[in-house]
Amino acid sequence: MTARARGTRRGQRADRAVEQALLELLTHGLSEDEMRRVAACALLALDERGRDHLVARLGEETGGTLRRLLASHGRSRTKAQPSPGGAKIREEWEKTWAKWEDCVAESGDEHGRYVVREHHWEEPYLDGSSLAQDLEPIAARMREILERVMDEGLDPDFSFRTAIEDLDAEIGSGLSDWMDPSSGDGCPLGPEVTRCLLEWEWRAGRRNGRSAFDLADTIRKLEGSARIVSLDDDTITQFILGLGDADQNAILGGIVASRSQSHWTEVIGAAHSGWFKIHQELARRWDPALFEETSRKNIAQNWELALPLVADLLRRTSFDKARPLIEEAVRALLRLKTGEAWDPRETLLISHPALRYWRDRPAGVFRLLESWQKVATGLDQEEMACALELQVAVGQRWGDGDAVLEAFRRVPLPRFASLCDRLFSDWRSLVVEATLGHEADGRESPGAVWVRALVDAARAGTDGAPSFRRAVRQWLEETGRAPVTLRRSLRALETLALDLDVGASLRTTLPTLHRLLSTRCQAESAASASRHRWVERLGVADLFPEVVEFWRHHAAGLIPDPANATGSNYDDCAEWLAVVFELDPAAYQRVVRGWAGPHARRKNLWLAITRRQLPL
Repeated sequence: MTARARGTRRGQRADRAVEQALLELLTHGLSEDEMRRVAACALLALDERGRDHLVARLGEETGGTLRRLLASHGRSRTKAQPSPGGAKIREEWEKTWAKWEDCVAESGDEHGRYVVREHHWEEPYLDGSSLAQDLEPIAARMREILERVMDEGLDPDFSFRTAIEDLDAEIGSGLSDWMDPSSGDGCPLGPEVTRCLLEWEWRAGRRNGRSAFDLADTIRKLEGSARIVSLDDDTITQFILGLGDADQNAILGGIVASRSQSHWTEVIGAAHSGWFKIHQELARRWDPALFEETSRKNIAQNWELALPLVADLLRRTSFDKARPLIEEAVRALLRLKTGEAWDPRETLLISHPALRYWRDRPAGVFRLLESWQKVATGLDQEEMACALELQVAVGQRWGDGDAVLEAFRRVPLPRFASLCDRLFSDWRSLVVEATLGHEADGRESPGAVWVRALVDAARAGTDGAPSFRRAVRQWLEETGRAPVTLRRSLRALETLALDLDVGASLRTTLPTLHRLLSTRCQAESAASASRHRWVERLGVADLFPEVVEFWRHHAAGLIPDPANATGSNYDDCAEWLAVVFELDPAAYQRVVRGWAGPHARRKNLWLAITRRQLPL
């Protein structure tokens, strides 16, 4: 080092010492607000020469940033503000990592917010999902400045992959040995953290001459070695499929060449994994033969893999080749065992146990059936084609009774009457279950007889009204004979009363009963709307007075026994008692007198009755 350079260094150290002494003095005597005002006022008081001297004293990085900021002072607010200086970005980067490390450290605190005990008798556990959620906004801020940090070399030794490895190693460190952080759901990192990792490693790889597959391989190895953390599959998929064509080809080629390696075999052999989906999409774009081969091989794991293959065969009218693929897909969809089969002419697909209780059936299910129908038509299998057309029509709108009945009316009769009756019976059972629910022991719900009769009457049209009336009257007579049958039929009685109340007279004539039934019965659905339309169209609402009379005679038998009340809560008993008082005051008096002896000491029972202003 020259003498001149040594002199410059000594001068800089002296200047820094003077600055530090002044800063300590100001910090001691001024508040933070005053310090900020002093800085602003000092800059405003300087002339151009003074500012130049200040910029020179501050050095290239800080001085250059200050010059840009001062140059923008007074500009219109609509213009873009100058970007922060490198020191400010470095400070923000360090602050975000300090927050990240605070969260990770707290995961090892048994009394911290990430250790949860839901009930006092249960053991506490580490809630890794909450930790992952708290890291998301931190990572979002990192992403905003990540490009500057990398381009300006503000943290040259940093690696996001290493940070994730450290996170995986440090989560829950300090917790008791029996509180295993790797148990449960682990720590599923969200889109922001995953995106940060991908962007950093992608940029670092490009800078160091690594290929796109190197990135994919790095991420996959990280996932394979992770003990607790997992990455967001959708974010990885979106990132890779957003790369250029050459990079996508490189990733596909690398996966194919490396699929015998354990960390790739694990995911490429799992048809529901995120990496399998990436592989399939890349193969679909760049290697159709590979796409077809891999799809065929994995239909047993994921039936939807058959859909594009079948669609392609249909375009080529290769019906004989499409049929076995469809049958394999159906077996996978319904999880059929060896020797089991499903025949579209015998039962509805949507009533199969594998699909019956799905809240939302995938649209692909009906695309598969529509494809099968085209195959059956192409192979001149008319009965099968008719059954499949009915399967699609009923499956897509099974709750819309009128639409389903219209679909059954389109079936050619008497040619296909047998399959029509079988599938109609299956659909009718679904309507019964949607109306009355299903019994835990698998038995048919009490009251199913009147729901079936209503569906049959709707199918027959106005000619079906007499048979429905007979079925309801017979069922009411049988239900009223035995107390056990009466109580088991409660839901069916409630639903029947509301369905027959076409004129909504119950609300005004028997408001207490109406309120009870309305709160206990399920919300309006497509199936209930269909029943209401059928009742009105058939003109069978004249049964309503008979049903009300049934309630008048039997409501007392439906009052819950106070001895079975939970936690001294007798609101349900009192509510039913109010209904009986409204329907039959004499029966009400008999019940109250009957309770006076065995339930005299149940204070909460009598308070509940009094609150409803019922006479005692």
